[in-house]
Amino acid sequence: MSHGCVVYVVGPLMEAAEALAVSLTALMLVERVLEAGATAAKGESAGIAHGAARWRQLAREAEGNEPGVAARACRLAFTKRPITDGDFFSSVGFHLVGLPEVFVPSSSSVDELALSAMIDSFADEMAADGVGAVVARYGAELKAIDEYEEDDFKYNPFGGIYPVAGVH
Repeated sequence: MSHGCVVYVVGPLMEAAEALAVSLTALMLVERVLEAGATAAKGESAGIAHGAARWRQLAREAEGNEPGVAARACRLAFTKRPITDGDFFSSVGFHLVGLPEVFVPSSSSVDELALSAMIDSFADEMAADGVGAVVARYGAELKAIDEYEEDDFKYNPFGGIYPVAGVH
């Protein structure tokens, strides 16, 4: 199969307060280009791709729903979890919804599906209660992430939460 054309859409630099609105706009754009005949879409910040049906499902979940539901749909659309660097399992792409990444020690004996659910749950709490409250609740630490350069599309200016306790 050959590509007839490829369209790249580069989003703006975002402050935490506007990130969800920008990501929601991007998700609606994906839905509209699929409806117009596009055959695929990929979010480069986390290297995530879904089938057309999943993109449409996530757009339906996000559109017209309360902010928590929309945030979760955008997070599932544009972020990847868990990934690992050997020391931690983590998310990548949470900056796209204005949140820090979540890091869980790799010594955790939980399977990847359960780790993804735990990371998502932690992110849901951050979106609902605020980052500071959730960091304090779990005895975690918010730190800068120096893994990516500031101009890299995977760079998260909101940092990362290390380590998320209670997962072994």
